[in-house]
Parts: sequence; C-alpha cells; structure tokens
Amino acid sequence: MSEFMVVEVGPIWSHNDYVNRTGEWANAQPGWELSGAWWTTVPSTMSVVQYRKVVAPAPEPMVQFEVEICNSGQYEVELEVANGVELEVEIDMNTDMPTPCYDLVATDGWEQWGQGMHVPATGWFAQFGEKAQVDFDDLQCDVNGVLSGSGSDPVGSFYLTGKMDNANWFTFVKQYYGAHQVMYRGRLVKGVMSGKWEIPGNCDGTFNIMPGWQRWKGGFWFSGDFTEMVIEEMYIGSGGVKGRGSDDVGAFVCQGYTNGDQVSFAKTYVGAHTVFYNGQWEGRSVVGRWQIPGNCDGTFRLQAMRA
Repeated sequence: MSEFMVVEVGPIWSHNDYVNRTGEWANAQPGWELSGAWWTTVPSTMSVVQYRKVVAPAPEPMVQFEVEICNSGQYEVELEVANGVELEVEIDMNTDMPTPCYDLVATDGWEQWGQGMHVPATGWFAQFGEKAQVDFDDLQCDVNGVLSGSGSDPVGSFYLTGKMDNANWFTFVKQYYGAHQVMYRGRLVKGVMSGKWEIPGNCDGTFNIMPGWQRWKGGFWFSGDFTEMVIEEMYIGSGGVKGRGSDDVGAFVCQGYTNGDQVSFAKTYVGAHTVFYNGQWEGRSVVGRWQIPGNCDGTFRLQAMRA
C-alpha cells in the first residue's frame, strides 16, 4: 500500500490557494510527491499538505494486454467477508431535504481536481485452501470500463490491465514484474470483485477484491422536488474523489478533492455539462449543495453502501 506523511505549511485559504501554491511544496520532500490532499488543523493558522512516497520505477515497461471478457457463471464464486473485504448493503434512502446552509464550491481550476490520485483496494486470493493477502496501491476503472492498477502480494509486486462490461463482468491480466502472468475472471457483486484466477496449464484458485470505489445512493433537491441519484462507482478518500457512472442524462465521470470533512467534486457528463457538488461527511453520508454555475443549484445527500 502507498505510504503517506503530512507536513505543516501554515494557513491554506482554499483549494484554489492550494493548487496555486503546489510549486512551493512539490520538491520540498525528496522521495515524496504531493498526493493532492490537504486540510486545516488550526483555523486561519495552520494547514497540512499530504505527501505520498514515490514508488521506484517499474523494472520493465507496463504492457496493455488485450483481454476478452468472459460473462460465464463458471467464474462466479461465493463472497467471503475475510482479509478486510466488506460487502455493500442495501439502504433506505433518507429523503428529508437538507437545510441549505452549505456553501457553493469555488470551481476555478476544477479540471485539475483529483488528477494523479490513487484509489486503493484490498483482497485475497486462495490456493490449496489458504488465503493470501493482496494490497493494491491503485485499482481504477474508467468510463470505458478499462481496468488498471498495481499492488503487491506474497508473490511480488505487480500491475494489471483489463476490462469490465456494463453488467460488471470483468477480465484482467495480473503481471508480476519480471515474472509470470495470472488471468483473473469474475464479476463485481455487492461491491466485491470475485471470481477465479488461473495460470493456464499450471494452477488456479479463487479470489475476492474490495475496490476503494463503491456504490452511492441518494438524491438531489431542486425547487423542493426530490430526484433519486445513484453513483455506481465512486471513491472518496484523503487523496481526493474519483468515480464513474451513468443515469438518464448519460455517462459521467467524477473528480474532486477532500479537506477534512469537506468533500467537493465535479460530475461531468461525457460530451455535455458539469455539475458541482460541495458537502460534508455526516456519518456514512455526504450532504451539501450542488450547482450548475450560472444556471441553477440545490441540495443533495449521498450515502455510502459500505461502511
């Protein structure tokens, strides 16, 4: 998993202030890179910026593998809550309209929100009745269903590339640096990627992977009317916000940042407009205001379906 540290830098007045001043801190800690996260520790007096330890360059170039998704029941396996894996649960939506006391987010420079961030994941693979822990520094799925990531397990460090379809069936190749490949096939169910792995002609087993991204359920209010909203895959963490999904308007991607309990992100419909969200954590929910600048705004509530 990625290693992080924080450094006090005096007051940071806004996320735009942070973005404009990254040059001050980018090279201040040799061997570390800015993660994109910051937060205030003492109002108007002290803030900290977060650094991520730079991972040594891969010993060989990463290769984009061509894979064919197999949507066959033979790759479905039982979900097991083990090795840090948790299942998503169905929730009852809270349709009480939040008090509109949250600020609208400043949108200058939003295109840089969440750039370069990693989305961690955890899981296991089983062989000969034993489960081995797998830690992912990064595991992402873009708006086209392309899977990418990297991590390590008892065998060694690896990277992966693959595809996931609209029914959440996936196939990816796990390439150990300087060593062999492993083929993974399965389906995302209840927030867990589960299925079967194999080294063709050698050995095989099962696996469960819990991505950092998960399903969010809730809605937004405009002129007092409530509209349900579901974001199928979104990660909110110290490094920022990243996700993807689709609704009646079309496919969209989410990108943003966090500052303590504050969560701000842009939801951009592919080839169309962008909606901005700014809120705060309230338990397992993020509650706040949304806006289409110069057009309209309202309130929203989104609840995580995993703790």
